[in-house]
Amino acid sequence: VFAGMWGVGREQRTAGYYVGVSVDEVAPHVYYLDWQGNDPFHGIILGRTGKGKTVGAQALAMRMAEQGVQVVMLEPQGHSRRLGQLAGAENASYSQLSYTNTQLNILDVVHADPTDQYDHVITLLSLLLDPLGNNPRRFANAEVAAIRRALQLTYARYNWKKELMADHTLTPTLDIFCHKLFQVAEELAPSPAGNGPGLLPTGVGEGIALSGAGSRQVAHAALSLGEEIESLYVYNDYAKNFNAPTNVDLTLEEQVVLFDFSQVPERRRPLFYYAVLAGINHQIRRNPRKRAVFVDEVHYMNQEASLMTFLAHMFKTVRTYGAAVILIDQDLEAFAGVEGAQAESMAAGLDVAAGQFILNNASWLIAFGMKRTAAVRLCRHFKDEILPSHAEFLARMGSDDRHGKGMAVVRAGGKADMVYFQLRPTEARYLFGS
Repeated sequence: VFAGMWGVGREQRTAGYYVGVSVDEVAPHVYYLDWQGNDPFHGIILGRTGKGKTVGAQALAMRMAEQGVQVVMLEPQGHSRRLGQLAGAENASYSQLSYTNTQLNILDVVHADPTDQYDHVITLLSLLLDPLGNNPRRFANAEVAAIRRALQLTYARYNWKKELMADHTLTPTLDIFCHKLFQVAEELAPSPAGNGPGLLPTGVGEGIALSGAGSRQVAHAALSLGEEIESLYVYNDYAKNFNAPTNVDLTLEEQVVLFDFSQVPERRRPLFYYAVLAGINHQIRRNPRKRAVFVDEVHYMNQEASLMTFLAHMFKTVRTYGAAVILIDQDLEAFAGVEGAQAESMAAGLDVAAGQFILNNASWLIAFGMKRTAAVRLCRHFKDEILPSHAEFLARMGSDDRHGKGMAVVRAGGKADMVYFQLRPTEARYLFGS
């Protein structure tokens, strides 16, 4: 009897993370996603608002946590509180970030290589020096040189691995960094006797002498940047948030770790997303274990090309530390730009190359109801796996807000299946309404 119900001759997988029930009329089956050993398990979840994307992602996260995977979730709507309640207070930590209670030191060392760390701080500074949140700062060469020299001085008296990487309470704050910028300006300014620029102290960083004109430009840039950062983030009301040791818990100790960005102003979310993800990336490398990092609303990262490049680098490297990255957004636009408008997307800061790398290296993809144009674009990108019939299924499920909730196409293992992402009763009780 059961063989007749489930399709004669079909091998039914019984291991992995339960997704739901197929809607295949020929051979219906229960659908699982399986994470085999050290294989990559990076994933993408797509779908229109109201079609089950957020609830489905949280249900999948809980099912993974039940099987020993540590789940880390970043999301901007506050829905993760429901997942924390489902997991139980003893298994979950919940952090709501906001200007009221969050301190973020952008100088925290999260890279073993100083050059990578300097690039990381420059990215954060470009976001920080954009108070309106619509045009990240593009630093001139002289400004980059000034920042890198000041960072060399800022970190110089600390042991890189044993202090700066191990204990972020020791990290110098922005006021110290500003003093170092002023020091760079003073040392590189022409001497009163006209004998050329000063040099950085022996043994500090690279200590390279610049030509007279070059040193004057760097000195001027260092002075201007120091004054600007000081006025905004050392002596202003933002000082309590950015001129203090980081107080966001990035130790990743609980089985379910949740970060809620709903109280962070939308213009600042790229900065907060990136800073938290960089800290998580640091912990992944320091304390490897089986982890899944869920990032909801990826479009906050695609507003700046360097942030998408960072996500692509995570996709490429964290598998060796036992981690998977699962990215969530409405459709492929968050990764590859609007079809036929890649140049415009690049001008808006979207790194198409990084987004394409992410799409091409995802081990699986779950797409809930989508607009027809988005479903067709998805079909074209995965043309050997997602078929026109799948695109039509997604378009019908996404046609309005009343039909198709929980209906999805799952691409994994070189093929795609149409499924109903089914919730268990306990999950429905806690997660519905997210």
